[in-house]
Amino acid sequence: MKKVPAHVTRRRAIGATLAAGVLVSQSSFAESEGSATVKESFIITAHYTMAADNHFDLDYYVTNHIPLIKRFDPDCLIQIDVHQIADPKNPQRLTTVIADYAYPDEASYERSIAVITEPCAEDVKNFTDVVPVVYVGRCQRFFI
Repeated sequence: MKKVPAHVTRRRAIGATLAAGVLVSQSSFAESEGSATVKESFIITAHYTMAADNHFDLDYYVTNHIPLIKRFDPDCLIQIDVHQIADPKNPQRLTTVIADYAYPDEASYERSIAVITEPCAEDVKNFTDVVPVVYVGRCQRFFI
């Protein structure tokens, strides 16, 4: 992990852009007291956006799909973040699920993807009828 100078911390706004098919995380910084630690990783992000007639079984995803990934990839994967976005008018209905799978480096990602791609792709039909948009790239996490 790299240390960020003490005069730099994160603002609330964090965005992401897609450049040449690679997800590039961008953070806005402002001067203030304190310090932040930066941890870099290599990520794959699966983005599922549901229309009104789509489904996504979040319970299956968490209890079956994620353990499937860990079973095929017990050593390389270091973190999984699942973001659930609901319809503001109907909080029971998910409109978007974004899953970030973090690896310590690109070599670990390459080893992992070689063994998990087929079983994971085969399992998608068990929890959704949505084809995910997948991004691969580097990520910087700022711990402040």
